[in-house]
Amino acid sequence: LSGIIASSLAQGYTSLEAAINASLAHTIAAKKYKNNNYSMSPQDIIQGIKILCLQLLFKLQLLMKKKQKK
Repeated sequence: LSGIIASSLAQGYTSLEAAINASLAHTIAAKKYKNNNYSMSPQDIIQGIKILCLQLLFKLQLLMKKKQKK
């Protein structure tokens, strides 16, 4: 969690925005985790956040295509 917050701060987010975004990303990654319901390794969290980012990029691309058609 602290690594996600630190990287967000390095990208220019405020401390509040970084904490909120990192907490949300961590929570979503945990909710989508399928192996067990009591623990995740750091690699599992990284993989979950990577998938989350790819999903968001895909949705953003779809929205941009819709705007271009209008």
